[in-house]
Amino acid sequence: MLWDALLYAILGGMSFGTYPLFIRTPAVIQAKPHTIVFQLYKSSVVFLSGFLFLIPRYINWSNDTNNKDVPLFVFNWWAILSAAFWIPAGLFTIFSVPIIGMGLQVSLAASSSSILTFLAFWLIFGTEMKSYSCGTDCKYYLAPLYLFCTVLGMVTLIFSEKLTARIRKHVCDNNNDRKNNTKRSTEYKRYLTPIIEDEETETGSSADESSPMVAIPPVAKRQLFENNPETSTNGFGRWTAGVLLSLLGGFFASGQFAVVQQGKKIEEINANCLPKNVTCPATLIESFDTFGSWYVSFGIGAMAVTVLLLVGLSCSLGRCPNFHWNVLKSAGTKAGIFWVFGNFFVTLAVVRGGNAVIMAQVLSTMIITSGCWGLIYYKEGDQSSLRKFLWIIAAVFTLLSMIMLGFQKIDK
Repeated sequence: MLWDALLYAILGGMSFGTYPLFIRTPAVIQAKPHTIVFQLYKSSVVFLSGFLFLIPRYINWSNDTNNKDVPLFVFNWWAILSAAFWIPAGLFTIFSVPIIGMGLQVSLAASSSSILTFLAFWLIFGTEMKSYSCGTDCKYYLAPLYLFCTVLGMVTLIFSEKLTARIRKHVCDNNNDRKNNTKRSTEYKRYLTPIIEDEETETGSSADESSPMVAIPPVAKRQLFENNPETSTNGFGRWTAGVLLSLLGGFFASGQFAVVQQGKKIEEINANCLPKNVTCPATLIESFDTFGSWYVSFGIGAMAVTVLLLVGLSCSLGRCPNFHWNVLKSAGTKAGIFWVFGNFFVTLAVVRGGNAVIMAQVLSTMIITSGCWGLIYYKEGDQSSLRKFLWIIAAVFTLLSMIMLGFQKIDK
């Protein structure tokens, strides 16, 4: 296993798990900027940061007279294609986070991306995984098992609050049953069966609404589920759209990083330097340099696609959209900065360790990071010790599954 690739994947996942927080700040929610407008701020940060990477490279390049044959910048069309996948993924994230929440959105996008990436690169593109012997002409793979455990851990992290509520409901119901069976109170008898209720009514007692036994369970518990946006019919269509777009966002995110690996492989094959122990041309190496030409080309592509979408939006509205500068100059820029760090480290991880395993590691780290922000900073949902304990167990389980999945890839 490549430990530097794992480190890059974790750093990238932590950055990616942080940037959606700025999409759902109270100021952004109140301003309701168009998704393309918010994306414009992100794309602008990506575009400018690409040229910032070239500044120290230019200083070294201008002072080193021996490397003048190595170009400072080589435009890469594969980076444009990668950016074309990134823009829809960003738009779907911006649209769906305020609707279904950051936790569920990240879970759906991460799960779909993990499964798609693993199956595509293992079964279609031929990424080799370790096999184990189970006898003559018999072998099996553990990679699918660890991938399943990774996804299971991620889903458990997201739904830890619901699991906590069900556990507490079950415990409370059992405790109530034990207490009521021993006390055999008249209030509980009236609540249990019409026969007992009739008998108690004949003796002159009535079902007082203030009675704790009458006021509790079924109706109140039913209302909790009816008021849940996931189970209620109010806004169900919008919620469904958020779920579907989250799944599509995971698909486009996996495609974005797939282009990096496959594009580089295709260009090396065309240059006859992949299967042989020879050095690839300097222009090819530079064009896929994460610290230089690749990122600049990606920023150019991201800005170009976003501007085209913005022009289309302006034409459909008949005017320029509101850019919400007072709000997005902070939230949009911060989201862009964290995404830049995430994309930078994940690209390094993909180039170093391959897409099939790295993306599962990145997405697992994203889930854990998002959960930490929700529990500690935003204090989302149930803050009970039971929920925190369940979340920690799920986080450790996910991390272990993620690391074990990394050991299944055959290093070449």
